[in-house]
Order: sequence, then C-alpha cells, then structure tokens
Amino acid sequence: MVVRAVRQETSEQIDVRATITPGATTPVNLIFSGTATVVGRVIYPNGQAAAGVAVVGGTTQVSTDANGNFVIARIGVGHQTLLAANESAGTEASAVVDIGAPGIVVPVTIVLPAAAASAAACSTPVDRRSVKPRSFSGSAATASCAPPRQ
Repeated sequence: MVVRAVRQETSEQIDVRATITPGATTPVNLIFSGTATVVGRVIYPNGQAAAGVAVVGGTTQVSTDANGNFVIARIGVGHQTLLAANESAGTEASAVVDIGAPGIVVPVTIVLPAAAASAAACSTPVDRRSVKPRSFSGSAATASCAPPRQ
C-alpha cells in the first residue's frame, strides 16, 4: 500500500510504501524535506522598483511593496519557479531559484519587461486572484489602463 502526505503550504508531496497486515496497526513515518524563505525584489530594466506586482512561488502569492521588495516565507526546497506579474500592464517575468537546504534565505531579483514601466502610473486595480504560476520567461504587452479582465 502507498501512503501519501501533502504539505498544503508548498504542495510538497511524499509517498511511502508500507506493508499492511489486516487487524494490525502499521506505523509509517513521513518526513518532509523542509522549507526555506525567498527574499526578493522586482524591478524594471531601468532599475525602477516594480511596486504592487503579484509574485507567486510554490502555492504562495504575495505583492511587492513600494520598493519592489517581497518575501515568500515558506517555499519547498529544490528548483522553484517564481512568477512576477503586473496585470494592469500585461507583463510577466519569472525566475528559477535553487533552494538547496531547509531554513536558508534565498535572494532573487526579477526584472519585468520595459512595457510595465510606462504603465506603472496606471491606477487600475489588479485582480490578483487570476495570477497563476506558469513557466514563463517574460512578455511585454501594449501598456494601457484598460479595466481589469473579468
């Protein structure tokens, strides 16, 4: 029989094969590899901070502060893809980080395409619920202050 456990914060999954005897209790130990912290900054190519941008890593979504900084406090070890998205400008970029050990702090900088810099002044609210992790290296779209997608 296979026993499976999933850590909801990181979507980390562990499977252990166990032999079950009818009528007996069979103990099984499931050990997760641990989590780390990603501390990062999202900027535009000119070095300007990307404020209010959604950043997704693992199953956690956060927003950058006024200086483009963000923290993802619990993310699983191994290769993780972080996605930064400025929906109002229609731009995205990603970074792959290698989290080698539990408990460490991993720094990262994500550079959004230039089209987002010209749209940074838009005051259109962003519906961050629609941001989903994807494998994506960067895309620029026409900058506008169109209403958010429904």
